[in-house]
Amino acid sequence: MLRLSLAFILGGAIGNLIDRLFYGVIYGYAPLFYGKVVDFFDLKILNIYIFNHLMGNYIFNFADLAVTAGVILLFFVYGREQNEEKEVTAPIENYLAENRE
Repeated sequence: MLRLSLAFILGGAIGNLIDRLFYGVIYGYAPLFYGKVVDFFDLKILNIYIFNHLMGNYIFNFADLAVTAGVILLFFVYGREQNEEKEVTAPIENYLAENRE
């Protein structure tokens, strides 16, 4: 799971980097290194205006989704590893505490 989360993070970062490097050159609007990250999803969940600003309009791309999923997965993996480490070391600590006396 750790490798999968790191793969998501690195894959998303490399995807955004490729967009920044080459997208402007491919479409002829900017030189190398001055491209824009391309948005793939435009979700309109709710049409609520607050202070003349549309809320519920979300725009993101696959690379951002991969980075976010990788970080969330990394939090779950790290939390699980901490719990497993406590379960493994607890019997050893109990054994040592009993045999000190």
